[in-house]
Amino acid sequence: MICLGLKKYFGKNIIVNDIYHRYYELIFDLVMICLGLKKYFGKNIIVNDIYHRYYELIFDLVKSDLFTQLAHPDTIKMFNYYPTYDLKPTYHELAKLLVKHHVKGECNTGCYYRYHHQDKGLSKELLDIFKEHHVEIITASDAHKPADVGTCIKDIYKLCQYD
Repeated sequence: MICLGLKKYFGKNIIVNDIYHRYYELIFDLVMICLGLKKYFGKNIIVNDIYHRYYELIFDLVKSDLFTQLAHPDTIKMFNYYPTYDLKPTYHELAKLLVKHHVKGECNTGCYYRYHHQDKGLSKELLDIFKEHHVEIITASDAHKPADVGTCIKDIYKLCQYD
């Protein structure tokens, strides 16, 4: 799930199912890239396009005012495919939106201990930008089974503290 903390949404013109549908379509595209299937169903898949779409969906989620927390703000990195463009402007825009809409950003350890990604939580670049903009940061172990609850949480908790 990309967002936690569903706010009161009656009367809004946002359909939650549509948001999730678009998110899972994007994840499918990313998985196809990771499996080496650069072309499927007549679509040419380009990493830059998937990153742009990932963050476009995240921005929509934050702007919807439906959620109080955003999980996995950079989990797209988990398979070590990166865009050729600089993510800093995207990260700054995300941080500003999170603050403006009073949404907390999550730093979780799931990519690190399940997918062996080098980052224990958020990338250093994104974490620094969140701190620069004073985004409220929450931590999570993203446990999918009881034994994983709290995995590496102390390490990222320290990283997420403001000086």
